[in-house]
Amino acid sequence: MAGLCFGATSASDSAKEQAMALAKKARRAENAGHNADAYLLYSEASALQRQNSKYRAKMASLQSRAAAEAQAAPAALEDDAPLLSEEEVFDSLSAREYASARQLQGPATLTAKPGT
Repeated sequence: MAGLCFGATSASDSAKEQAMALAKKARRAENAGHNADAYLLYSEASALQRQNSKYRAKMASLQSRAAAEAQAAPAALEDDAPLLSEEEVFDSLSAREYASARQLQGPATLTAKPGT
């Protein structure tokens, strides 16, 4: 990813100014080929300024390219090791409950005031 700084605008800026700054960052990300980052930035700009149809249109045009870019990212991992070990994968909630119940726990401690 591009390592963009999301929300780097000042808190004193109006929503319109923040949306314009986010749209400018989105255009830069799109020109650099970072469609997923551009999509996120346009969606933030659209959320800040809901009446602006240009932000929604750009977001819609980038959606398929951003999805393709996001799906291609996990394939780029060099490590072929599974992401989760067999102990971390559960088929049902009851299996997870059984696994947590088997964990050893320390003895309960009582905190009483002297003389009671």
